[in-house]
Amino acid sequence: MAATIPVSGAHRTLRMYESVVAGLERGGWPTASVIPVMVGVESFVLGPDTPQVPRFAAAVHARDEVSAVQGRSAADLAFEVSLVALLEELRVRLAVEIASRRG
Repeated sequence: MAATIPVSGAHRTLRMYESVVAGLERGGWPTASVIPVMVGVESFVLGPDTPQVPRFAAAVHARDEVSAVQGRSAADLAFEVSLVALLEELRVRLAVEIASRRG
């Protein structure tokens, strides 16, 4: 998830990621490969259908099915959803700004 969602404000999580990055780099992984490796490992760790997290597992599975059907990566799908939401909110804010200048 590190490369698909921001973790700002989650200091404990960020420190953990920092440790993982440092360990991978010490192990010889090039810096440009560290995030793909982390995302791949997280996919295996977070992806299993475990009884402890059935809703999360189902959501991951559903996301993966959509990704496969559309032939697009999960990261691309997440980016698109976020970008569209951001642009829509900016359109609303612009409309409010324009309306406030008129009236």
